[in-house]
Amino acid sequence: MSRTVNSIIRLYSRVSRTTRPSFDHVFPKAKTIKSILFELDSKHTYSKLLPVYKWNYEHMDDESPRELDAKSSKGISSNDYMLMKKVLERIRKDTKSANKNLLALENALLDKAVDMGNEDAIAIISFDTLKNPENNDVVDVEYANKLVKNLYENSHPLTIKLTGDLLMKAGDDKLAEKNYMKFIKMQDNTALAGEVYGYLGRIHLRKPDIHKAEEYFRKSIKYSRLENAVFSYYYLSQIYIDTNPLRARSYLEVSATQGFKEAFKSLGYLEMKYFDDIDKAYEWFRLGVELNDLESYFGFFDCNVKLKEWSSAKKCLNALNQLSKTSDTTKQLVEKFISQRKDIVSTLDTKLATKNSISSGHSKSQTPAKDNTSDRWSV
Repeated sequence: MSRTVNSIIRLYSRVSRTTRPSFDHVFPKAKTIKSILFELDSKHTYSKLLPVYKWNYEHMDDESPRELDAKSSKGISSNDYMLMKKVLERIRKDTKSANKNLLALENALLDKAVDMGNEDAIAIISFDTLKNPENNDVVDVEYANKLVKNLYENSHPLTIKLTGDLLMKAGDDKLAEKNYMKFIKMQDNTALAGEVYGYLGRIHLRKPDIHKAEEYFRKSIKYSRLENAVFSYYYLSQIYIDTNPLRARSYLEVSATQGFKEAFKSLGYLEMKYFDDIDKAYEWFRLGVELNDLESYFGFFDCNVKLKEWSSAKKCLNALNQLSKTSDTTKQLVEKFISQRKDIVSTLDTKLATKNSISSGHSKSQTPAKDNTSDRWSV
């Protein structure tokens, strides 16, 4: 099995040792690793796992890798290798950045867990192959299917969950839900269950069964870490946005703290149209603009008009005209937006010239105030 499984693993990234920095240079700080090991309830200490991390890092490019020395490998199981991988994965998600060398180490640890027969590891590499069958050899795809079938028949929890993921991606909500419910019967209060509850919430939102969707999103938040529950917070905000704007705002603000793109424009429109706070709306739209969100540009333009920031409104309009060149869909949306505001757009140059003229007149008799327009425009 190992040889065939390893042929599947070739899809994972590898970096030539000649270009790889030293382990001490790239490995995260001890304090960070110790904290995550504690959170994950590791049975091994940092000092026990550090030599294992280092050995795998320094030998992951070997064509015929040697075995870890007996002292360091004593008591290290395939589950420990999966936990070590999870630590690096947690750091990658928390920092929202990926170091290619640490990513390669993650894959090497997964590879080692596969060699030791860890079912979770085998499921992960098998489903990665099945997600993109066109990018893999037919033999690898067939073998991945065989592995998944065997694991599924043995009611392996992660395999059942990943089967649901694959079905949901393919648009088969009915079968996806069936697999997710099967998983929940085996695990109903774990972090992985939290992720599944989030997917069940989306499925019920599409039915639509709003009450059930809300129940699942709340469970997702209960059992998931914050960064893994962002979608659940956002969807709850959409459920409440018409009936309870205050609650919707609180959910959106949580999503925004995690950099969730859709949250910024929603917060902007909520502040502008419901709470009538143009300054707050301006700031939320500005953050959305920095993420290059088209609807945030629309809201940002409207805020500048309401605040009579004509220079900033003009720059926003110019930016929209540039964005309209990126695709036909964007062009249509921008043209529709501009046509709906043709009166203000047609007089924008006049308003800007008038403002500049007044400012020029004042400058002859007094020291001009600092123009914050350019400061507020931080696209």
